[in-house]
This record gives sequence, C-alpha cells and structure tokens, in this order.
Amino acid sequence: MSTAQMVRRTGVLPLLAVLLLVLAVAALRLVSLTAVVTAAAVDGVAELATDALTSVAAASGPVAHERR
Repeated sequence: MSTAQMVRRTGVLPLLAVLLLVLAVAALRLVSLTAVVTAAAVDGVAELATDALTSVAAASGPVAHERR
C-alpha cells in the first residue's frame, strides 16, 4: 500500500491539508515580520541621516542662494 492510498483510506487528508495551511500562514507571517523589521531599520537609518544633514546645514550658516 502506498502512502497516498494509506492517507486516503485513513481519512488523514483533511488533517494534512489543515496542517499545510497552518505552515503556509506561519511562513507568510515570518516573511512579513522580516519585511517590517527591515523597513524599521531603513527608517531609522534615514532618520539618522536626516538629523546629521540638518545639523550640518544649520552649522554651515545660510545657504549660498539666500545670501544677498
């Protein structure tokens, strides 16, 4: 008896389908969590870069095209 025949005969197929669905949902959640963490890291780096550029611009005085 093959594995497929045994699964059909015992009625485990719905249970295997539910288990596969649960595993698929878990994999998708893991991927989305990774995307959220990556987005937060990129946002943090952008915030640091913006702060650094703002402080450099403030320290350098008025912008050249504003001088008259």
